[in-house]
Amino acid sequence: MANACVFCGDDSTRLTDEHVFADWITDFYAERVGKLPYGTVEMGMSSGEPRQFRTVPFQQVVKIVCAKCNKGWMASLEGQVKPYLSKMLVGKNVRLRSNTQRDLARWCLKTVMVMEHFDPKYPLIPKAHYRDLYQAGAALSNNFIVISSRKIPRHDEKGLHMVQIFRDRVIFAKIAESLVGGDRQLAQDWMNQLARDRHVAYKVTFAVDNFVAQVFGHDLPGTLAIAGNGPAISIWPDVRNRIDWSMDKYSVDQGPLAP
Repeated sequence: MANACVFCGDDSTRLTDEHVFADWITDFYAERVGKLPYGTVEMGMSSGEPRQFRTVPFQQVVKIVCAKCNKGWMASLEGQVKPYLSKMLVGKNVRLRSNTQRDLARWCLKTVMVMEHFDPKYPLIPKAHYRDLYQAGAALSNNFIVISSRKIPRHDEKGLHMVQIFRDRVIFAKIAESLVGGDRQLAQDWMNQLARDRHVAYKVTFAVDNFVAQVFGHDLPGTLAIAGNGPAISIWPDVRNRIDWSMDKYSVDQGPLAP
């Protein structure tokens, strides 16, 4: 099963190259600016070693999915989010109805799962979550996803600052304190049990041009009530009738994201 698709689990066919960001994003910028220039990709690795490198944006691939997934539900999902995500990438105001919020949340989770394989020695997201996403066709009940925006410098000596990725293993202490009402001993006992059972909680924040998203997830027993705050709007699991996303309303330039 070493070469099985991370989503459907099929190990009967060769794995295909999957772009971390789909080809339509490359084509979108190529139409706007011509040949894509070199830019900067910045990654905060869970290993604790930040990386920053110059490359042509959106060309990075990982070999983790089968052709059926790549050309099937994953391609369909890209087609669903393209009409409004393409506007958000360049900072245009967008109204997101409930169905588009669900699609965008699913896309954000799928994208951070693919990003995981930039740093395969230090995985954050449980393998079971990949299969759960594939089977559910939606972001998971133990995900919390928010979106925001950012202003980026257009040019400097390192080129366009197109992509930033920051991955964190969430400290159980922060969760424990919120669940046990400040009882330190109870919190410590709870954290020790989580460690023995090898539970995880994770947070991945990524930015592409003007668009910013943060995906929080866990495999902890029970349901966490997470209070999102900061300059972002939740799109999952709190799906609204509509969201009017704009850089004036939601921008990380106003402060850090939470949780």
